[in-house]
Amino acid sequence: MRRQSKPFVTAVLGAIAAIWLPAARAAETEFFVALHYGVDSSVRGCSDEAEFRRDIMRQLGYDPFRIDATTNISVRVGGTTRGVDGQIEWRSATGKGIGERHFLATNGNCSNLLTEMSFAVALQIQLLRTMAPASSSVASSASEKPASTDLPMPPATVPVAAQKPDVVPSVSERNPGDSPDSLAEPAVSRSSSRWPMWLGIGPSMAWGISPSLTASARLFFGVRRDNLSLEIGAEASLPSTARRTDSSGFRENLVGASVATCAHRWVMSACALGKVGQVRVSGFGVDQPRSAAGIVGQAGLRLAATLQFGGPWSATAHLDALGLLTPYTVELNRVGLWEMPRLGALAGIDLTARFR
Repeated sequence: MRRQSKPFVTAVLGAIAAIWLPAARAAETEFFVALHYGVDSSVRGCSDEAEFRRDIMRQLGYDPFRIDATTNISVRVGGTTRGVDGQIEWRSATGKGIGERHFLATNGNCSNLLTEMSFAVALQIQLLRTMAPASSSVASSASEKPASTDLPMPPATVPVAAQKPDVVPSVSERNPGDSPDSLAEPAVSRSSSRWPMWLGIGPSMAWGISPSLTASARLFFGVRRDNLSLEIGAEASLPSTARRTDSSGFRENLVGASVATCAHRWVMSACALGKVGQVRVSGFGVDQPRSAAGIVGQAGLRLAATLQFGGPWSATAHLDALGLLTPYTVELNRVGLWEMPRLGALAGIDLTARFR
């Protein structure tokens, strides 16, 4: 993974430059790009290319699109009605990748997604417009010979991939009369303030934490940044009983905590999962019943699929595969009665409410 601290600093500096450079400089230098626009037929409610171009022109105050421009921008939208995915790629005239950025609308609203993407494109063009020399930023017109060298892209192109998709203001957050310079600052200043967070609760059935199939439940908190999320939770199982032929036996339940780091794609997610808990055991049917407790650790993977409801609500079905890190055996009268399996599994459904 590439470190993004320098590109982020460059983005801030580029936004400041876009705000404070004299208006005369912006009037002299017009940065041009060649646009390649495409929307999958499976997506409904998307703007056409002409409307996408007009939205960017309205923000910049001029038409930045030229077929013979030395910088190419590719805008692609795909997905389904439940989840729309957008991608912006910047390339030089030789096809060399300069930067990219991904967008995701889990509510399936393609129109809002393209509004955010058009603002991101306009902002990046404005940054390049103020940083590139006038002699190399203007694409050749029909009466001029096209430039023979690629445009030297400033480091500000990298934040196209580094910035967070949902920091881009929606239509309701922008006034039609706002200039590109006035829009540059909010996009940068809010990039670290909007992290989706949620609380959730859910039942599950677990195998491998007790002598029999056991019901359990968990309460959890999560936070997400782009396509990665972190989740921490607390969970507990119902007591499970194991008996011998002489009616003696033990009851056992588990309480503990979990942490998961997940990668998201569309409605699917895959997580690295870790758990630590306390197994509580109490014997019965023996001369001297005793209670004991021990610490167990587990690690494994989780696969999940999320269904988004209206508003902040969603439901997630998940399947966990766990490996035991700390062997654990229950003894009765100094005789081993049950040993926790090396492998375990858990299946459950969670109800989640997002509050940010």
